[in-house]
Amino acid sequence: MKKIKICIVGNSVALRIRPREEGARVYSTILKDLISSSGKLDVTVLNLSVSRLITEEVNQDKKHFLNNNQDITIINLGCVDAPTREIPLWFSDIIFKRRGKVLFAIFNPIYQHVITRFRSKLVRVRGYKPWVPLKRFSIEIAEIISSLKGKNKIVVLGINPGNQRIEDHLPKTLARYCSYNEVLKSLCKEDGITFISTSELKSEEYFPDGVHYNRKGHQFIANKIYDILNLDSC
Repeated sequence: MKKIKICIVGNSVALRIRPREEGARVYSTILKDLISSSGKLDVTVLNLSVSRLITEEVNQDKKHFLNNNQDITIINLGCVDAPTREIPLWFSDIIFKRRGKVLFAIFNPIYQHVITRFRSKLVRVRGYKPWVPLKRFSIEIAEIISSLKGKNKIVVLGINPGNQRIEDHLPKTLARYCSYNEVLKSLCKEDGITFISTSELKSEEYFPDGVHYNRKGHQFIANKIYDILNLDSC
């Protein structure tokens, strides 16, 4: 039986199910079962997604995220890079990565009790800045593709288009999602890489919180990837 290895490199979109449902599975697990069901392939699906992963972090640790002797790499990045943000990236690193016990003890209460109450206002004060500017995002994604090109098949998932909840908290984010998606599509077109658009999916049906897939969303994405890979002919 032929062996095949798939790596998913993404953020919390590939990890969480919202709302939580008993028995629901993320698309990496569903995809593995779909491929295995044919009985023709011995498939390993390695989900290397991390809760707050951005493109720069992937490039800084290529050995972990990109060089795993995989046959197929699924890139699911962008929803962390693109949104406007109420705090700078260094602040986020302290809060969400718990960098430094003293700093975390100081900054976390400020974030939880003050900043979260004024998110949209602080986004405006910061000039609607994202964590990763569009130009930098384009460079980072291009480097990721370059690291993988010629070594294995690449599939790039588009960024979910968001919803009004996201826009209310982080103004101008929906427009940024569109711009960053265009970068992804353009780079994929240039390099002959498969791009899966999610722009037509309705938030209330597939990702109610505006970011993360629900049960139906994960099933849809798994089916979409499976159909595109067309592994039944292997």
